Amino acid sequence: MLSKVTKVKLGVFIAITVVALLVTALYYVRLPQQVGIGRYDLEVELAGAGGIYPQAMVTYRGVEVGKVTDVELAKGGGVVARLQIDNGTELPKDSVVEVRSSSVIGEQYVNFVPAANASDGATYADGDTVPVAATVIPTTTDKLLTSVDGLLRSIPEDDLDTVVDELGLALQGAGDELGTFIDASQVFQSEAQRNLPQTIKLIEDSKPVLGTQADLDSSIRSYADSLDSFTTELAASNGDLKALLEGTGPAMETISEFAVDITGVAPGVISDLADLGEVLKVYKDGIEHVLIVTPAVLAAVTSSIPVNQRGPDRSQANLWFKLSFDPPTCTQGFENANKMRNPADLSARAPSTTSWCKVSADSVLAPRGARNHPCPNGGTGATAAACGLDFGGRRTNADAAGSTDATSGSVDLGLDSFLLSGATPSADGWQELLTGLVTP
Repeated sequence: MLSKVTKVKLGVFIAITVVALLVTALYYVRLPQQVGIGRYDLEVELAGAGGIYPQAMVTYRGVEVGKVTDVELAKGGGVVARLQIDNGTELPKDSVVEVRSSSVIGEQYVNFVPAANASDGATYADGDTVPVAATVIPTTTDKLLTSVDGLLRSIPEDDLDTVVDELGLALQGAGDELGTFIDASQVFQSEAQRNLPQTIKLIEDSKPVLGTQADLDSSIRSYADSLDSFTTELAASNGDLKALLEGTGPAMETISEFAVDITGVAPGVISDLADLGEVLKVYKDGIEHVLIVTPAVLAAVTSSIPVNQRGPDRSQANLWFKLSFDPPTCTQGFENANKMRNPADLSARAPSTTSWCKVSADSVLAPRGARNHPCPNGGTGATAAACGLDFGGRRTNADAAGSTDATSGSVDLGLDSFLLSGATPSADGWQELLTGLVTP
């Protein structure tokens, strides 16, 4: 008969065993999920099984989220795989379902890969079907081996022997250099890994530039076509270009000889050109006017030629020129015009005060001459005396009618100041003069 202590120990052992079995069944064996509790069903349409089998695991982003419960042929062709997904797992509908191998011995599994840019956030629900267009199955081993065999058979054996021999000769004795190259490659890889964020940022920053280049695709193509046309014309003109280049040597020699010949006169010419520039600067406005008027004159001359007579040959045009002065030049009143002074005589000589055009006032000769200068008291005259003014202390009065004719006198200006009396001007003389001019 078992003692009470033994019975307690057996009870505790049985309780621990039951708890361990429950923990193993729930968390390790996942017994509820094995019978479909806490999972929802999905169907995946596949073009082929791809080696998938029941009880294969289902992953999302590399994490196991379910299993394959059945694989069977579809009625319309292809294969249907039934999956059980853990509750709470949201699989986007824009995911790509891939059949992949987890090891080299061919343990296949189903992997959900979400799209890079999620569209509307829709997820699969219980009873949904993944279309065959959203699935990818692996290449079978027989296809892979057949492709590899075809590739190897396509390589000519003789050429392959030649390549191997040439590689042997090329790499013979280059062990140190290959080691240095491999070491440098490792350093390069390390530096590239260390600067990976900057490289990624550079690639991202290049997107606007590449986008601009894509927008300018038509312009770049047009430029390339134009460049092709230019190079084609350049190739067609190769003989002419060669002749031009061959003639450049003698031309350069001639230019060199000309440069040597003008070495002595060049400074003087440049100095004269500088003086000419100063002169042109003074007459800049006139030159600009000439340049503006010349096209209009040429257009007027061209328009004077009948249209039916215009052509590449010289056109006939009749031009008449008449040189004259209207009115003619005045020659009266210049008594000393024909008297020439000895150029060696440098003595001071008073200027002539009687040389002006002495004709009647109504003559058309020299209308702007000295005889038509306006007098301050009215009328015109070449001198103060002709205007009836005497600044030596005498004056003449006009007749009773107040005539303004310079030949009959002058109007009394009322200048009782020093101007006519010969008095010495005071400090306010200019004021007196102005007052006299406006005083009646």
